[in-house]
Amino acid sequence: MNFKIIIICLSLVIIFPNIAFSTDQLNTFTFQGRLENSDGSPVSSTLNVTLRIYDNQNNCLWSESNAVTMNSGGFNLMLGKSSANPIPLSVNEQARHIGLTFGSDSEMSPRKEITGVLRAGFALSVTDAAITTSKLADSAVTENKLADGAVISAKFDNHSVTANKISISAVTADKLSNSAVTVEKLSASGGFTLTSGTAGQSLMSNGDGTFKWEDVENEINVATTSTNITLTSEQSGMVLVSGNSTVTLPAPSSSQGKKLTIKKTDSSSTTVTISGIVDGESNPQLSEQYAYMTIISNGSEWLKIGENSSTTIDETYVSNSLGMTFRLISPGTFVMGSPSDELGRETDETQYTVTISEPYYMQTTEVTQGQWQAVMGSNPSGFDSCGLNCPLENVS
Repeated sequence: MNFKIIIICLSLVIIFPNIAFSTDQLNTFTFQGRLENSDGSPVSSTLNVTLRIYDNQNNCLWSESNAVTMNSGGFNLMLGKSSANPIPLSVNEQARHIGLTFGSDSEMSPRKEITGVLRAGFALSVTDAAITTSKLADSAVTENKLADGAVISAKFDNHSVTANKISISAVTADKLSNSAVTVEKLSASGGFTLTSGTAGQSLMSNGDGTFKWEDVENEINVATTSTNITLTSEQSGMVLVSGNSTVTLPAPSSSQGKKLTIKKTDSSSTTVTISGIVDGESNPQLSEQYAYMTIISNGSEWLKIGENSSTTIDETYVSNSLGMTFRLISPGTFVMGSPSDELGRETDETQYTVTISEPYYMQTTEVTQGQWQAVMGSNPSGFDSCGLNCPLENVS
């Protein structure tokens, strides 16, 4: 009996090999074939079959033996199912060769080379940082290619995600694992450019598809008695001061675009000194209750844009150093909105009564491009060829 098996094994030929991965386990595959005698007749018996996987240096990386029943010569091996002898994932990383031994015969020659199938197994377990830009075809990442929560940070090489790698609308919120997209994963070119900001900053658009971090204005509201205060370049808003106090301004060069209102709140005969140069005036003072001064930095100097030197506003028109003219709007009551039968009326124009309790000034014309540029140092208008006296737009 053994002699017949040896003779049969020596004369066996494997034809029609077919290898396919199983979806039941992460790293198993099937090997199917047909076993024939030397005269072409199929083998119908049970044999011990050993399959080995070799690397290109003939090192055996993994092997498994199974008793296999031939059915009219056909056989089907499910390899790697045993938890005691799993196929290591490293087997998938390069082209490999399979060697087969039937019964007590020596291993058949030549070995069968397998390439694409085991590489498919490698795709089932992506190692960290394996997905690089060169691995992704343009627009290859579509929504149906991503399982919910499948995209985690470790799977991407730094700067691998460029704009043309992702199909439009492919990446939705449920496709991304929490904290998957970090700054380092975004491409520095051809995509979304972003550097790390600092605590308390907000991401602002430059209007050209790029972004920058900006400090959030730190609103201040200080009410003190006989206390000096030194403001920083990060601060803006209103400072309420009482007593003989000094408010020291930050350098205008570090405070571009910052606006401050300093107001004296008490009725005593004290003086609030603003330490700095405003509209060319050194250390302006507020001496009456509720007197205030509003200033803004254009990056090179502090400019006065409003003031009230006493409790009574008696000027109908006022102008500042930029030539901006303001009209006094007196307190009063009016009806805001439009009648329900007015032609072209919108649904948000419901009428209601509004009372203005404090007087204020409003500029008599639109802010011009020149006025904006004098304060902010830039002109964002889309019609800058019109001239500096034309109205400014593209701001809100």
